[in-house]
Amino acid sequence: MNRVPITTHTSNKTGIIDEPPADAPWRWRIYYRDGTYVSSRDCTWEQAPGQHIVAVVHAKGDRAAECELGTPYYWKFTDWIARVWDPTLYLRQSGRVKFGRWAERSLFADAWREAVLSLNPGSEPEKVLTPETLQGGVVFTNRVAERGAPETGWRLYYDTQMLCRSEDMTWENAPTDGVLCATYHCTYSGAIFSAALRRYTYYYWKGHQLINTDTLDDVLAEFPQCKRGSTAFEGKSYLHQAEALSSALADDLEDLR
Repeated sequence: MNRVPITTHTSNKTGIIDEPPADAPWRWRIYYRDGTYVSSRDCTWEQAPGQHIVAVVHAKGDRAAECELGTPYYWKFTDWIARVWDPTLYLRQSGRVKFGRWAERSLFADAWREAVLSLNPGSEPEKVLTPETLQGGVVFTNRVAERGAPETGWRLYYDTQMLCRSEDMTWENAPTDGVLCATYHCTYSGAIFSAALRRYTYYYWKGHQLINTDTLDDVLAEFPQCKRGSTAFEGKSYLHQAEALSSALADDLEDLR
C-alpha cells in the first residue's frame, strides 16, 4: 500500500501560509434549499435570510474560495465562517447568554427563596414565601421607586452559592454557566417593575426585559450572525437543493471581486 502524498502550500521557506491583509475584502455567497442565493454584493451577512441554508462559499482577499456545507448552523465572525454543530459554544463565548443548571433540591430552594425575598425588601418572609410562590417559576412585583433608582438591575444566583449583581459587574462579565435563578428590575415613571425567574435554560436580555426560555431558536434570533443550515434533503425541494449544492461547489466567487 502506497502512502498518500501530502502537498503543503506555503508562501516562503518557513512554511507559514500567507494571511490576507486585515482590510482585504471578504466575499461570500449563501445558497438556499429552494435554489435561491444571496451574496456580499447584495446585503450584509446579518441582513441575509437565516433559514434553510445548504451551503456557504466564502473567501478573504486573494484566498481561494471555500465551500462550507452539511452543518446545522453557520456562524459569522469578523472575517471567517464557522461550521457549527453546537451553537451554545459560541453563545457562551459571547457573554450575552447565561445558562441555567439543575442542582439538588435544597440548593435550588434556598436560591429561589433569596431571589423572591429580594423583590420585596422589608417584607415579612411568611407573607412573601407562599406555597404558590415557592412552587412557581416566575414572580412579579411592583413598588414605588426611590429617587435616583437605577433604570435597570439584575442578580444571578449560581449553583456555587455565588451571587452576581449588576451593581458590581456588567452582564457580559458575569459567569456564563450554573445559574439557578435570576431577578431583574426596570424603572418606569416612578415605579419599579421586578421579576424573579427560574427553571429554564437560557437567560438573556431583550430590550429592558430579561428573558428566560428553553427555546434555542428564540435565543439565536438575537444573533443575526448565526444562520440555520439544512443538513438533509427536505420536503419537495430535492431538485432545487441538488442544483444549489452543485452551484456552490463550483462557485469561485470571481464575480464578487
